[in-house]
This record gives sequence, C-alpha cells and structure tokens, in this order.
Amino acid sequence: GNFVDLCLRNFYNGLPIKAMAKKFSTPDDIVTATVDVLGSFNEGFYDPLTAKLRRIPLEIIRLEKGSGQPKLTYSTRGSPDVLLVCKTCLSDMGDEATFESAIVNSKPLLTFDTPGLVAMNHPNNNPNGASSEFFALSDGDLPDNKILDEEYAPFGYIIRGLDLYQELEPDDIIDATFVDDFGSLNLVKIRKSSFKDAAMGSEA
Repeated sequence: GNFVDLCLRNFYNGLPIKAMAKKFSTPDDIVTATVDVLGSFNEGFYDPLTAKLRRIPLEIIRLEKGSGQPKLTYSTRGSPDVLLVCKTCLSDMGDEATFESAIVNSKPLLTFDTPGLVAMNHPNNNPNGASSEFFALSDGDLPDNKILDEEYAPFGYIIRGLDLYQELEPDDIIDATFVDDFGSLNLVKIRKSSFKDAAMGSEA
C-alpha cells in the first residue's frame, strides 16, 4: 500500500537511481554489496497529514509448517515473546532459542531467488526504518540472493520488462509512475490504525 500511495502522489517522479552499499548477513560472515536503489529522497516520505516521516516496519509473511497458514511477522528488538524475523537483530534480542524456534516452525512465503522480486529498502542498522526506497536484484548483485530472505520485505514482482530493469544504471531518472484502476480502488488508506491493524483488516 505504501508503494501504491507514493506512486499516486507522484513522489517518485524525477528521482534518480542510486547505488548503495548494503550489508547482508550470511551464516559465516557479513557480506557487503552494491545494490541499485530507487525512490531515494533525503530521509524518505514525509506525510503531509502528520508532518512526520513515514516509517514502514519490516513485515514478512511466513507459512506455518504443517498447516501452511500464512502469518504476518515483524522485526522486534528486546521482546522474546514476539516473533523475530530479522537475523541481524539477534544481538539486540539476546534470545537465540526463540528466534531459532520461529524459523524452524515456519518459512517465508516469498524468497529472493524469485526473479524480479521487488522489496522495500531500509537502512543497514534499522530494519523498521523503510520509507520510500525499493529495489529489485539484477543478475550478479549478490553471490546468493537468498541471503536477503527475512532481512527485507518483498511486496511485488516485475512482471514485464525485467530485462529493461536490469539495464538501468545509477543516475538514471524515474520519469513517471502509473497505477491502474484496480490498484487505486484497492489501496487501503491508513489514518489512526497501525500498519499491523491494517494488514489484519481492522484499520480505522
């Protein structure tokens, strides 16, 4: 919803693509790679209704093993009774057993080995700090795309023009964005509710 909202506001029009150094966790090390990020503008999007910077929490849809039921999970710091989905937050939580239990009993619905997967970007040190930036991986960006699983929140796919996307370079400009009638009519506009409430269908 955030992406569609910003497209409808023409927020992305005229913004350049930026090459950003990102840090990704692996079982053995921290990998640094350069990824082309779109939608970067200062700190992000300031909502004119609140005059505050819009921040989007890291939200991952996971499938429970056995039942196959989808479940929204969120990154959290220092709260072992809430599912932790961001591996880089383990040191803040101090409860690896809780994290391991959550991973063993579920798996992410969308994984980054899917070609053309689009995800929200967030600062390296703040998984709940996404605002306007997004990215899709090009061939050769990372040694293994799956190291992004559970670290970044996918929200869509490139269904046409993936070859064109992969030819984009830093400083190329987003000319314009368009949202069809279906997307406009189905946009959930959040006012007083949290993003979690909206995702669960109980928004105000």
